[in-house]
Amino acid sequence: REQLRNGEEIYIENETLFEYLKYTDSIVLDIIILKQHGYNVREISQILGLSMSSIYRKIKKIKELLKM
Repeated sequence: REQLRNGEEIYIENETLFEYLKYTDSIVLDIIILKQHGYNVREISQILGLSMSSIYRKIKKIKELLKM
């Protein structure tokens, strides 16, 4: 269980992903939270001010970590 800077708590079962998230930039964590809340990549791109391709790259990296 991890507490986010906005006070929200999330539970991450995959230890590899959890370790990665602890040391990564906050953008990756924001993407995960927004995806969990049902936002699509276009909406996340607009919210975070990043290109859609950047969001897709970060999601791809997360998925690769989950396969480990």
